[in-house]
Amino acid sequence: MNRYLIVDGYNVIYQHAELEKRAVFDLADEREDLIHRLANYSGFKGCETVLVFDAYAREDPKTREEKRLGITVVFTGRDITADAYIERRVVELLGDTPEKRRRSRRLVEVVTSDGAVQQMVLGSGAVRISSRELVRAMGEIGGAAPDRGSEAAQHHRLGDQIEGGVFTELDALRKSDVTH
Repeated sequence: MNRYLIVDGYNVIYQHAELEKRAVFDLADEREDLIHRLANYSGFKGCETVLVFDAYAREDPKTREEKRLGITVVFTGRDITADAYIERRVVELLGDTPEKRRRSRRLVEVVTSDGAVQQMVLGSGAVRISSRELVRAMGEIGGAAPDRGSEAAQHHRLGDQIEGGVFTELDALRKSDVTH
């Protein structure tokens, strides 16, 4: 199974700053820091990662993609939001019909704080991860383990604890449009 992680970069940057109770002063430095932390996380998790930065108001009309430290970093073009890019990428990876999503052998996880994108993500068969959850997971992998009683220390993902074949079958059921 191919595993993909699509991240709304600015959501994560601002969530990280909020958790550390600090202001965001230099977005270029924050982007570089996130690229490094996410590359480390992606390598540890074994997923293909796309980090999307919304450049909605910039002059360049074209979306720019570049490979950095093993992840794809995307700067959207003029008049293209990160949300629109993420929605399009999820459909490209999972398909645009219930049948295509059901047959997909891909696990797509999306990190976003936007409610409408979260609904689209869930409806398309992808998995939503909150920015807060990703920030904490990256911290754990980076060596900053949370306190035993913290929310992150208590969080366990079922998918990380079950065998591959069972996970694949459950994932196919989740993606299906079968009603009871």
